[in-house]
Amino acid sequence: MSDVGGDEPVQQSVLAAARLDRAALLSAMRDLIATQLDKGVAPRDLASLTKRLADISEELEKLATAGDGEAAGGIEEVEFKPRVVERLP
Repeated sequence: MSDVGGDEPVQQSVLAAARLDRAALLSAMRDLIATQLDKGVAPRDLASLTKRLADISEELEKLATAGDGEAAGGIEEVEFKPRVVERLP
């Protein structure tokens, strides 16, 4: 887990992480939310941000413990094999 606190910048931008994979995106979002919470947020935003932070942490744990050959959510990854389809007259 990365250390976020004070005015330290987030290690990876959300945009850059989104281009990598789901785990990188979730980690960047987690760090961004944690940084905002450390800086202080409006009371109306506190509950939703802390809930989202907890949800993201749970998703990251699931990704870390996902079995080999399975994507997050229990969906097995399969190789895409395109085929030619003939048109009917």
